[in-house]
Amino acid sequence: MRWNERGQSIVEITLMTPLILVALYVPMDFGIAIFKGHITQNAVRDVVRVAAQTDPGSFNRTTAEADLTSRLPSGVTVTAATVSVVPSDPATNCMGSATATATIQYPLFWYRLVQIIGIPSPGTNLTITRTAIMRHEKQPDGTSNILCS
Repeated sequence: MRWNERGQSIVEITLMTPLILVALYVPMDFGIAIFKGHITQNAVRDVVRVAAQTDPGSFNRTTAEADLTSRLPSGVTVTAATVSVVPSDPATNCMGSATATATIQYPLFWYRLVQIIGIPSPGTNLTITRTAIMRHEKQPDGTSNILCS
């Protein structure tokens, strides 16, 4: 090794370390966001399953929405969590359904980093919305020929 190249490796490490850390962290950050979306989908699916099995007359929307909110992942901002049940209409043979929707905001590091550098980004959070719809367990008997609207 020559004496005039002694500090070259320190300069290279100093310049490359931030790029390597960003190259490793950004895919991990997107992976965590996908994982949070998966947990949100599971929470929505579990709550709509319970709502579809509940008698529409005894369905409590506030309790169902609180249950949905408690099942959502930590480290995110919950912007919406709704659960609704549309009961069956025996007069028209329309099937009832239960619907649950959750919207969360995941703070992506990549968006913040891009803003620090000065490049415009869509914001600081990634919006993740998941919905599940399930037919209600108590359906009409199927004797009517009237179509549902």
